[in-house]
Amino acid sequence: MKETFVDRLKEIALLDRCGESFLRGVKIPFAVIGLRRIGKTELLLRFKKRNKRKFLIPYVNMQQANASPDVFLEEVLISLFKEIGESQGENWIFGGSKREQILSASAVLGETYHFQALKYLRTLETGNYIDMIETSFLAPEELGKLYGKKVIFILDEFQDLLELQHFRIKPLGIMRSVVEKQKNVLYIVSGSLISFMEKIITDKSLPFFNQFQILRLGMFNKQDTIKFVKLLLGEDVEKEVLEEIYQYTLGHPFYTRSICERLLLESITHKMDRNLVKYAVVKETLDKDGKINILFRYIYEESLERVRRRGHLKRILRLLAETEGMNLTEISRGLRKPTGQINNYMKGLLNTDIVFQMEGRYYFRDKLFRYWVAKTELGKDIAVFHETYHELISELMEKYLRVSTELGIAKEYEIREET
Repeated sequence: MKETFVDRLKEIALLDRCGESFLRGVKIPFAVIGLRRIGKTELLLRFKKRNKRKFLIPYVNMQQANASPDVFLEEVLISLFKEIGESQGENWIFGGSKREQILSASAVLGETYHFQALKYLRTLETGNYIDMIETSFLAPEELGKLYGKKVIFILDEFQDLLELQHFRIKPLGIMRSVVEKQKNVLYIVSGSLISFMEKIITDKSLPFFNQFQILRLGMFNKQDTIKFVKLLLGEDVEKEVLEEIYQYTLGHPFYTRSICERLLLESITHKMDRNLVKYAVVKETLDKDGKINILFRYIYEESLERVRRRGHLKRILRLLAETEGMNLTEISRGLRKPTGQINNYMKGLLNTDIVFQMEGRYYFRDKLFRYWVAKTELGKDIAVFHETYHELISELMEKYLRVSTELGIAKEYEIREET
């Protein structure tokens, strides 16, 4: 498989130095924050691969472990025992339930590990949710000490840990009470719900106030976007195609990859030029089978599922998609609702992370997502064909390309100033 990991050299070097400091006894926990599909998981797994000889580095995605405290504990234990096995050169595949997999893996590792596994699984049998969460964070320190290595524990989509609050427990408080005493476990967390992740770290009323260094993962700059496109499409891509892809994606790696994959398919029968790029953008963004459209639909539905008054929030998003940068008074006037009521709606909408507030005005975090809302909230999916996309292209140019170009110029200026 062709290597497509580009950029992120500073971020990888930073995490590597974090690991070196940890070996010397200095713990620097990190929180990696960025938009969905911006490359957080890829970065963390690359770090894990580079440092697996020095540490045990279990990885747990909270979206797969947030169903209940017992599921979380099972996922943690599976990750730990698998990591120890891989450190010994083993690559096990066990069948059965998660508990059976834990018992099988621990038995292969030896009697001491099997005894520990039995102790952990007895916690599951008690039905005590607090004990389950405590055990989930005690196990890395205990098993790392048993194996003789320090542990760097990666918790991806960390914001989903709070889903366990539905079981009338406070998972962040329980986690903090355990990990603050640990010397041999370092936590690296990541999250795509940016406002929530920032709140966890900066809100003095929460357990992890000022405990994590923040590593913000942004989009690729123009140079790295071009490098990425050439890795996907080949070195002989024309300059105008490279320029056009960057104009639309602003360096977002997932958008870039999706559009390049579409270009590879379409270039079998059509010339790869600027027009084909425009078609690929619309196809991937608006077509019901487009990868970007599928991602946006998932983000949209999942985000609004978290909050009440979904119908009103959708109306607000449609309004902002048409006229971005409105304040409360303007939104209130547009929806014919009292300002106080709109203010309550906006608090809920800000929690979804689809929009953010700056100087009293509201903006989409993602400009291409704004365009998608403007088109799809008409209430129907569409199929995009070469013969019918010209009107959509003109709208895309008007609603998105102008903003993207301005942001791209600003980013290039920022890079020049830094260098």
